[in-house]
Amino acid sequence: MLELVVFICLIVIYFVINKEHQYDPEVIGAIAFITVYLGCYLLLPPYVQSPRIGQLFGMLPMGCFALILFPQLNANGNERVTKAIAWSFMVLILPLLCLFKFVIW
Repeated sequence: MLELVVFICLIVIYFVINKEHQYDPEVIGAIAFITVYLGCYLLLPPYVQSPRIGQLFGMLPMGCFALILFPQLNANGNERVTKAIAWSFMVLILPLLCLFKFVIW
């Protein structure tokens, strides 16, 4: 449930900060992707038995989502590179979650 709270807070902060600007289609895609991810994570059984693994599968995508929404958080890197790395982690963690949910747990 903490993941859902973080997700909602990140979206609210993004829309409050960017209320005068046009919204990036990449951000809308990231919101849709993370919504599907959280649906798989929170609604599909089996539920995580180890809290550490559960936190990894819950918070790592939230960190990637935050980097897509706010690429300026990585002050030393290029925004495009930061978003590309965040997208690659988000896309790679979904099949890993499905593998763990359906095969291992």
